[in-house]
Amino acid sequence: MMPTELDLSKDKKSLTVRWPDGKATAISASYLRQHCNSASAKRARLDEIDTILMPELTINDIRAIGRYAVNLVFSDGHDRGIYPWAYLRDLGEKSAIGN
Repeated sequence: MMPTELDLSKDKKSLTVRWPDGKATAISASYLRQHCNSASAKRARLDEIDTILMPELTINDIRAIGRYAVNLVFSDGHDRGIYPWAYLRDLGEKSAIGN
């Protein structure tokens, strides 16, 4: 399911995703970065290496990847993760601020 809207907060510290079923989830930039699906991020999690995040981590850009995902660019320079819609919905439901 493709979202109807992606809304980056003014401070760029959270992304609100609105879905066709009316549900909206707000996900913090740090949560999205910690759960990045890039090969290097997955490897770090498998090796149990904690990702040290900048205290003021923000989302600097949102890039469409066809009709199935987005690529997020973070203020720490990380830009390798692709977030398919189903994964983004799952993260929103699991995140501390997602409702």
